[in-house]
Amino acid sequence: MCVQRKDMILTVPNVLTLSRMLMSPILGYLIVANSYAMACILFAVAGATDLVSFTIITRCNAQPVSNPPAYPRHCLLIILNLLLNFVPSVL
Repeated sequence: MCVQRKDMILTVPNVLTLSRMLMSPILGYLIVANSYAMACILFAVAGATDLVSFTIITRCNAQPVSNPPAYPRHCLLIILNLLLNFVPSVL
């Protein structure tokens, strides 16, 4: 059941996106601390929340309310953390 209100900012997809944004620095720390197993688990959790968020958005035909560019930013944060923290440790 999809309930849509135009003034709702605190929705499940928005909370999941915010949680992925908050996971990004933790993921970076785990990589720098050589805790690769925990980093892999956190990366999998971020991917699972992305899948859940995408499923909710597509089933409810939801549109972002407050800041449409905020959704892709969490992906950019996670990828930048991977590149900036993991690649130098391999080299």
